[in-house]
Amino acid sequence: GREASRVCDDILLTNENFYEYFLSGAREVAGEHKVRVVSPGAAASYIQKTVKRVDTVLFKGKEDERVLIICLNK
Repeated sequence: GREASRVCDDILLTNENFYEYFLSGAREVAGEHKVRVVSPGAAASYIQKTVKRVDTVLFKGKEDERVLIICLNK
């Protein structure tokens, strides 16, 4: 959470496994940082509506492929 909050505007998690760790680390660095748990579909929708061509998105974890496939198929 600490490292991610230094370089990320938003942190979207697709399960709750590491939510508390991310939130705790993010708060140490950036106060109330945007750390949310969302479904793969909601993550894909957010990416499609928010991300611009100059932005970078990091996909990491076991559900990253599902989010990417949803993004590419819409």
